[in-house]
Amino acid sequence: GAYAAAGAGARAGCAAVTRALPSDASRYRRPDAMNATLPAAAVATPAATGTALPPASPAGPGGAEGAELERLFALQKAAFAAEPSPALAVRRDRVARILELVTRHEGALVAAIDRDFGHRSAHETRLAELHIVASEARLALRRLPRWMRPRRVRTPLELLPGHGEIRRQPCGVIGIVSPWNYPVQLALAPAVGALAAGNRVLVKPSEITPATSALLAELVAARFGEDEFAVVQGDADTGRQFVAQRWDHLFFTGST
Repeated sequence: GAYAAAGAGARAGCAAVTRALPSDASRYRRPDAMNATLPAAAVATPAATGTALPPASPAGPGGAEGAELERLFALQKAAFAAEPSPALAVRRDRVARILELVTRHEGALVAAIDRDFGHRSAHETRLAELHIVASEARLALRRLPRWMRPRRVRTPLELLPGHGEIRRQPCGVIGIVSPWNYPVQLALAPAVGALAAGNRVLVKPSEITPATSALLAELVAARFGEDEFAVVQGDADTGRQFVAQRWDHLFFTGST
């Protein structure tokens, strides 16, 4: 599909990565629909892979997953209030951790996506997911000093001898809802821009790709404090509660 990376989203404060999906949506079937067309021996089931599907979340917004979401959201709100404009070194360090995540754990991410889909080409995963995230991260590391620099603008005659400039500021706490079809790229590429822009990030990955979602949660938790970047797992009820939070910016693209 066509892909347009808005790495310059960091320059706009609220970072965003724009994706254009092909109009022929029939080419992109949900993993469960794919499995229905495969021979029984080719379908990766929890018993065959050793990966248990996550249990259904408690009903309603008072469940354990909902309480965890509320806790993480409040934690990140407080952290951003205490550090509303992280320094260049802090932003670079956070972006570098995502780059390390996708390069060091390439094999595990390829295997998790393959398990969720029943089968998916490792070449597609490396090219359309991991390479894109790594490229976004390298671009941000290279361009961040320029993006953070104030830009002078023309000052009207009546306001002289004053001067004007544009200073790009972080938005705050950013929510990212990632779909099933590119579960790593559409979770981590927007996070690169958001972290580069100085924001805090919570990601809600798709419940349709449980192995990938669980691995992302594990890898992110091993590299980031919960007040920097965290993954919230859960079903559609959790997703509804996620988008209902008072985000400073909410990023969503794709499907379920």
